[in-house]
Amino acid sequence: MRKARRSQFDSRTASISFFAKGHPRTVPLPRAALLFFERLAKDKLPNAWLFTRDDGKPWAHSDWDEHVRAAAAKAELPAGVCSTLSGIVPATGLFRQPMGDVCIFRWIARSTVR
Repeated sequence: MRKARRSQFDSRTASISFFAKGHPRTVPLPRAALLFFERLAKDKLPNAWLFTRDDGKPWAHSDWDEHVRAAAAKAELPAGVCSTLSGIVPATGLFRQPMGDVCIFRWIARSTVR
């Protein structure tokens, strides 16, 4: 998901689409995630990265480790939670939204406990 482009997000249908496991996939977004993506997508061209660092560059795989652990601690998840970042929405933003546990864990389905 860290490689998602603006064109993959559709606010009209409240969904994001990507190619996974050999086929296209469209995921419906809960309201909090929709608002999060709308904020990320604002003023971006279709080919622009949705997720960028403060310097405008796309996130690299290891850029998230510290942030994900801090977000997991804030959400009171078990110690050692980490994320496979190539396939999930950045937990740092979604943990701060008023989402229920079920929504959070759907988005972090590929998380692992070390």
